[in-house]
Amino acid sequence: ISEYSANRPIRNNEKALVSILNRRCSKIFKGNNVLRGNQFAGLEGNSTFEPIRIIKEIIQNAIENKKELWILALDMAKAYDRKIEITK
Repeated sequence: ISEYSANRPIRNNEKALVSILNRRCSKIFKGNNVLRGNQFAGLEGNSTFEPIRIIKEIIQNAIENKKELWILALDMAKAYDRKIEITK
């Protein structure tokens, strides 16, 4: 059995979990009007500058005030087939 074949079920489970989370988050975002105004969902005409600036400010605030901070970044459009992990 090749290394690729042995890891395939794990990769399929990961893809299934990401798909479920994506659908659930999308429902929550739409249902609660989270993505409105200058939403940063990668739609045409939007820039990544502002959301990156906001995240940097949130991180800086957490560092200065010694607060625990968890950040989850999801690519809802699958433009990139990877997850981004931010660690301290």
